[in-house]
Parts: sequence; C-alpha cells; structure tokens
Amino acid sequence: MEIYDFKIFLGNHEKKLLLLVRLILVDLIGYLLWKTR
Repeated sequence: MEIYDFKIFLGNHEKKLLLLVRLILVDLIGYLLWKTR
C-alpha cells in the first residue's frame, strides 16, 4: 500500500483506531494493575 493511500486510510478511520487503541491501553493497564496486586 502506498504511503499516501495509507494516510487517507488513517484519516478515514482515525476515530475508530483511536478508540481501539484506547480500549487496548485500558485493558493492558487494568491487566498490569490486577497482576501486580
């Protein structure tokens, strides 16, 4: 995939990607906090 096309793809799906990243980060932090108890 060309870099330009990839930027357009990211622009179209940026909100969905940000939500997905947030969910993953929350899950990771929660897992680490639970594991360290």
